[in-house]
Amino acid sequence: MKSKKDIKVEKICDIWCEILNENINKDDNLLERGLDSLNATKFISILNQRYAINIKLKSVFLFVTPIDFVEKCLDKIELNDDDIFEGEI
Repeated sequence: MKSKKDIKVEKICDIWCEILNENINKDDNLLERGLDSLNATKFISILNQRYAINIKLKSVFLFVTPIDFVEKCLDKIELNDDDIFEGEI
Protein backbone atom coordinates (compact mmCIF):
# COMPACT_ATOMS: atom_id res chain seq x y z
CA MET A 1 0.00 0.00 0.00
CA LYS A 2 1.31 3.43 -0.92
CA SER A 3 1.80 6.14 1.67
CA LYS A 4 -0.03 9.47 1.39
CA LYS A 5 3.28 11.08 0.52
CA ASP A 6 3.89 8.59 -2.31
CA ILE A 7 0.41 9.26 -3.70
CA LYS A 8 1.04 13.02 -3.64
CA VAL A 9 4.40 12.59 -5.37
CA GLU A 10 2.76 10.44 -8.05
CA LYS A 11 0.11 13.08 -8.69
CA ILE A 12 2.73 15.84 -8.94
CA CYS A 13 4.81 13.73 -11.34
CA ASP A 14 1.67 13.06 -13.41
CA ILE A 15 0.96 16.78 -13.76
CA TRP A 16 4.55 17.41 -14.85
CA CYS A 17 4.27 14.54 -17.35
CA GLU A 18 1.18 16.24 -18.83
CA ILE A 19 3.01 19.55 -19.16
CA LEU A 20 6.45 18.37 -20.32
CA ASN A 21 5.25 15.35 -22.32
CA GLU A 22 7.85 13.06 -20.80
CA ASN A 23 8.18 10.75 -17.82
CA ILE A 24 9.10 12.55 -14.62
CA ASN A 25 10.44 10.75 -11.57
CA LYS A 26 10.28 11.96 -7.98
CA ASP A 27 13.97 12.92 -7.88
CA ASP A 28 14.16 14.62 -11.30
CA ASN A 29 15.44 18.19 -11.25
CA LEU A 30 12.74 19.95 -13.22
CA LEU A 31 15.07 22.80 -14.18
CA GLU A 32 17.09 20.22 -16.09
CA ARG A 33 13.93 18.74 -17.65
CA GLY A 34 12.53 21.91 -19.20
CA LEU A 35 11.01 23.89 -16.33
CA ASP A 36 10.52 27.53 -17.27
CA SER A 37 8.14 30.27 -16.14
CA LEU A 38 5.45 29.27 -18.63
CA ASN A 39 5.53 25.61 -17.56
CA ALA A 40 5.61 26.60 -13.90
CA THR A 41 2.56 28.83 -14.36
CA LYS A 42 0.73 26.01 -16.12
CA PHE A 43 1.68 23.57 -13.32
CA ILE A 44 0.47 25.88 -10.54
CA SER A 45 -2.75 26.59 -12.41
CA ILE A 46 -3.50 22.88 -12.90
CA LEU A 47 -2.53 22.02 -9.32
CA ASN A 48 -4.56 24.80 -7.72
CA GLN A 49 -7.65 24.22 -9.88
CA ARG A 50 -7.60 20.43 -9.73
CA TYR A 51 -7.19 20.26 -5.96
CA ALA A 52 -8.76 23.56 -4.82
CA ILE A 53 -5.59 24.77 -3.11
CA ASN A 54 -3.47 27.92 -3.32
CA ILE A 55 0.21 27.19 -3.92
CA LYS A 56 2.39 30.12 -4.99
CA LEU A 57 4.34 30.12 -8.26
CA LYS A 58 7.69 30.81 -6.59
CA SER A 59 7.50 27.48 -4.74
CA VAL A 60 8.04 25.64 -8.05
CA PHE A 61 11.44 27.30 -8.40
CA LEU A 62 12.38 26.84 -4.74
CA PHE A 63 11.67 23.10 -4.70
CA VAL A 64 12.63 21.78 -8.13
CA THR A 65 12.15 18.04 -7.64
CA PRO A 66 8.70 16.52 -7.19
CA ILE A 67 9.71 14.92 -3.88
CA ASP A 68 11.02 18.23 -2.48
CA PHE A 69 7.91 20.06 -3.68
CA VAL A 70 5.65 17.56 -1.91
CA GLU A 71 7.71 17.57 1.29
CA LYS A 72 7.95 21.36 1.51
CA CYS A 73 4.69 22.58 -0.04
CA LEU A 74 2.17 19.80 0.39
CA ASP A 75 3.28 18.29 3.70
CA LYS A 76 0.23 19.42 5.69
CA ILE A 77 -2.25 18.78 2.89
CA GLU A 78 -4.24 15.55 3.07
CA LEU A 79 -5.91 13.56 0.33
CA ASN A 80 -9.53 12.63 0.81
CA ASP A 81 -11.30 9.70 -0.87
CA ASP A 82 -11.98 11.84 -3.94
CA ASP A 83 -8.24 12.45 -4.44
CA ILE A 84 -8.55 16.12 -3.60
CA PHE A 85 -5.88 17.79 -1.49
CA GLU A 86 -7.25 19.30 1.69
CA GLY A 87 -5.77 21.13 4.64
CA GLU A 88 -3.79 24.20 5.48
CA ILE A 89 -1.26 25.65 3.11
